[in-house]
Amino acid sequence: QRLALVQSMLLEFIPITMRKSKCCEMDETMENVKKDVNECAERVGEDNITNHQARVQVLETKTKDLEGKVLDLEARSRRSNLRLVNLPEGAEGEDACAFLEKWLQEVLNLAPLRTTLTLERAHRLGQRSTSNTVAPRTLIMKFLNYKVTVIRAARTKGQILFKNHPVRFYGDLAAGVHKKTKSLL
Repeated sequence: QRLALVQSMLLEFIPITMRKSKCCEMDETMENVKKDVNECAERVGEDNITNHQARVQVLETKTKDLEGKVLDLEARSRRSNLRLVNLPEGAEGEDACAFLEKWLQEVLNLAPLRTTLTLERAHRLGQRSTSNTVAPRTLIMKFLNYKVTVIRAARTKGQILFKNHPVRFYGDLAAGVHKKTKSLL
């Protein structure tokens, strides 16, 4: 009888110890979770929130400053450019610079210049359209010299034609400069 009593007690004791070890594991896990939550709460605390807000404000200010500098750099890089609008596609041939240097002299009746009118580069904007109904792409010209002379002569002359097609000259402004100019008007 004693043996049966000891065995029954052992059977009852083993599950209790197993339950206790599982409870200990759960307690340990809960303690770890509490520590993690406390660490997160410390990181996100009121002091840190104001810290982060201050850092975000500083970064926003720096970003605005950098945007201003980028706009300035873009405007400076476009300073010697002109846009030629409505020149028929392909009119410039293979060498756009050579064509424009000669054509601008002729069409604008430029007075004899000290040196020859020179373009650094010239190209069309965007992809060529397969449709003939679409307006010709704008041509960008980067002048090495006489840009101001050309734009003044174009304004003075009024309407400029290329084979009975009216063409127009515009300064090449950065989008940000254009927006600022428009907002002032």
